[in-house]
Amino acid sequence: MSSALIYTDAYVQYQYSDIHPLKPYRLRLTHELMQRYGLLHLPQSSVRETMPATQEELELFHTSEYLGVLRAADAGKRTIPYGRY
Repeated sequence: MSSALIYTDAYVQYQYSDIHPLKPYRLRLTHELMQRYGLLHLPQSSVRETMPATQEELELFHTSEYLGVLRAADAGKRTIPYGRY
């Protein structure tokens, strides 16, 4: 059986918010630990870098309404209560 870690250094460049539990330094430290323990070079495993999804690919898994909420939030606009999603 093979496995893959989906990772890109771009993850470390993104900050959700000050109160969000996912912190870039945690991702960086976890990745460094995995490297030091040799976990990224195990047989039948690999590291794959992410690729941005197209709008059509996103709509395979999410409604257009939800994607609109995300676009608005990314632009700093609160269009509907975030708790709904």
